[in-house]
Amino acid sequence: MKKIREGNIEFKKYTSTKTKEPLWEIVKWEKNPYYGKEEELRSQGYEDSFGGGFLRKNGHEIDKTFFKYPESCYVIAWVKVNKKEPDVFIESIGSRLLGLDEKEREQFWEVYKKGNQYLYKKYKI
Repeated sequence: MKKIREGNIEFKKYTSTKTKEPLWEIVKWEKNPYYGKEEELRSQGYEDSFGGGFLRKNGHEIDKTFFKYPESCYVIAWVKVNKKEPDVFIESIGSRLLGLDEKEREQFWEVYKKGNQYLYKKYKI
């Protein structure tokens, strides 16, 4: 699997669920505020929930995987390969792309450009 990262912006294959057509994502990585804080939150009254996979207090839930990694990410855009067209399509998630600062926008377009070239070669578009 190909990953391309510039600063906090990364182009990578989407692997969470199976899709009919190849699906890639561009994500923004940031410092994870929950990293290493499980015991601290337990001392503040958070308890196990959802079969032990989450901590919960007053309706606020945190997936326990957030305690393990120094970074977390969220999707800025989907990059879809349509083999029938054939072409590559990009779909921004809401206004997240607009929320990037100037440097991050440059990094976004750079990883998209490199990712797009990779997909054209990989899928012979």
